Amino acid sequence: MIGQLPLEIVPWLRDAFVLEQQVLTSALTINCLCAVAPSVLGTSWGDGPVGYHWRVTVDNFCPEQTGPAAPWTHRCLLVLNEPREGALSRVWEKITATARLRKVVVVIHERPGGKRLSRTHYRRYSTNDVTCTELAIFPAGTICFGHAAGWNDYADMNGMSTNSNRASSRHSHTWTCDEDGHLVVPDTHCPGVLRRHDGLLNKRDERILLLGPPSSTKETLDSIRIRDVCKLAFLLGGTGGKTSGNPKDGPVWYGSGEAIRLDWHLQLMIANWISLQHGVKCGGCEIHCHQCLCLWVQ
Repeated sequence: MIGQLPLEIVPWLRDAFVLEQQVLTSALTINCLCAVAPSVLGTSWGDGPVGYHWRVTVDNFCPEQTGPAAPWTHRCLLVLNEPREGALSRVWEKITATARLRKVVVVIHERPGGKRLSRTHYRRYSTNDVTCTELAIFPAGTICFGHAAGWNDYADMNGMSTNSNRASSRHSHTWTCDEDGHLVVPDTHCPGVLRRHDGLLNKRDERILLLGPPSSTKETLDSIRIRDVCKLAFLLGGTGGKTSGNPKDGPVWYGSGEAIRLDWHLQLMIANWISLQHGVKCGGCEIHCHQCLCLWVQ
């Protein structure tokens, strides 16, 4: 149920949509990037000293929970992993209850399936007082996406420990338990670096959705500037995967009313297109300015 995005993407979502809280996190995906302390899935932290110290709130979607879902009290971000059809039904109840009052941004890693869902699929969550808008799509292999325990490990788990003759599994990204049951951090042979590999990227389509009252949704979409999309493309180029180069399939931003490709190798062309269409450049955050700064290394 719980997903994880690169920490560079979360502040972009926070600032672009003026979000106050990230909800449905785990003990290993929790962060302090929003003004309000995040909510954690499960009741383990609810009444304990740890939960009191961190001032986190708790979400519980256990089957025995009955009655209407209470809305979250702040404009919030959810990063979800949908394992199968209907697995997030209770979560969607709470999302829509919140969206009647305030903005909710959902980043969802879609359920497995052979055929891509249509762009109208999520409009089923729209009602008279809630609008659900698809803002972006990231096809498989274009953005890093983790899970409740961190990130996927390297595909090859072979290797010999440098301190012994026994084979040791290389947990490059996932937190694990040692022989005594203590939680231990991932392999520290390269600290401070999120090492990218194919297994770290999203396996299925991933979308950004905006839900909220109709008037709030229109105001929010009008506030998104071209420079914001430029920055998203830059962050995706630095933290995402190498796209296939297929001109008909790649990461796309729809939130500005037209489809804008976010592939890094297309950014110079898109920047020129924006200049022609809108008569302006992106100012200090022009799409390809970061690339130009690095041309001296060639």
